[in-house]
This record gives sequence, structure tokens and C-alpha cells, in this order.
Amino acid sequence: MPIANLDYPGAKLAMEVMNPVEEAYRLAAVKKEPFTVEFIEQIPPGAVFWDIGANTGPYSLIAAWRNLTVIAIEPGFNSYAALCRNLAMNNLLDRCLTLCLALGEQTRFDWLHYHDTRQGGASHVLGGVRKQSFHKQLVPVWAWDELVTRVPQPPDRPHFAKLDIDGGELAALKGAQQFLRQPFVMGLMIEMHAEDEQEMTGLLKGLGWRLAARFDERDGQSMGDIAYGRFERG
Repeated sequence: MPIANLDYPGAKLAMEVMNPVEEAYRLAAVKKEPFTVEFIEQIPPGAVFWDIGANTGPYSLIAAWRNLTVIAIEPGFNSYAALCRNLAMNNLLDRCLTLCLALGEQTRFDWLHYHDTRQGGASHVLGGVRKQSFHKQLVPVWAWDELVTRVPQPPDRPHFAKLDIDGGELAALKGAQQFLRQPFVMGLMIEMHAEDEQEMTGLLKGLGWRLAARFDERDGQSMGDIAYGRFERG
């Protein structure tokens, strides 16, 4: 099995590299999203980090290595399996609660339409229909407000979250309005699609959050209709 190191200069973190998608995007996760890595590095040790849309785990690996308690959520079967193997390969599996499910507005079952079933694949669609999708899988979907009552993490610790779930971010936030009002939730990094950005920022503003920074370029090039927002309380 091909193994290589994540492009994180702070530590030697090994990952599987089974296809070009993993090599281009997962192994190069620091180059892809330096702002996400900076967000993780500013989280205090001992805090809880929610990696929503963990994929094969590059950001979970960084967070776990930095002594954060990680809750990694990934519904795609191949990426979830690789996430667990990557954590185990780096002796970090015991620092991470891994959950093979999706977040949404309501707790239910729904179809995950795969864009690419290989590990490391992305751009899947939860619900709806994608014409170029040949595989779909019925997956558990949880409202964040309900899920947080079930996970074994005490609310007296600070919580931070990264949401990158292929356009499902707004629905996940709608299902988390009680959780996001809690003072122990202290920072968010969210992928924002153009069609949802205004509603998303308005929803979060109503819950006591402000957009502290917006990132819409990668290597000096526009990311098109996608941007990343770092949100803080206030």
C-alpha cells in the first residue's frame, strides 16, 4: 500500500495514497487550505475539534497530533475507512471519535449520491439527484443539536468546528441552532457556496456569530463560487 507524508511541516504524519485525488488534494491539504490549518493551530490544547466532512482525515490528523480531542464525521464509506486507517497508522486513533454519518437539518436517513466512490473523493450530494452520479447509498443523517447530546464530550471544554460538506453546510447549521448558541462553542471555519453564503452568514449572525475572515483565493487564484469563512463570537 503506497504511503506518503502529509504536507504539514509541524509533524511527520503518514497517509495512504491510493489514487490521484488523494495525492492532489488530501496529501496536499496544507497547501490546499492553509487558512484551515492556521485555524486548527490556534485552537488551545485539550479543546474539542469537530471535523465535519473529514474525508480521509488530513485535518483530523493535524488536530489529533496537536492534542485536540477530535470528532471526525465522514459519510463516504471508502473515505471513512481510510480516515480510520490513517489515524491508526499514526497512533492517533484513540484521540478521535470517528462517525460514519452525515449532518443535516433533521435526523433521518437520506441518499448520499457519490461523485466518486474512491477514498478521497468529494463533491457528493446528500439528497436530490446528480445526473453524473452512478452510485448512491442510504446513510444516517443527524441534526447536530441531537448528535451533540450523544457524544461523550463535556460542554465545559471549548469546542471548535470545521464544516466542509459539499454544499450541505447550510442544512447542517440549521440543525445546530441550539448548539451554536452555547458559549463553549468558540470558533467555526466553514466552506461557503455562493448560493448559500448570504443566508448562512445571516443565520449565524442571528445566533451571535460574526464573519471574522473570508478566504476566496488559493495560490493567488480565485476559488470561483466557493469561499471559506472563519466565524467568531460577537
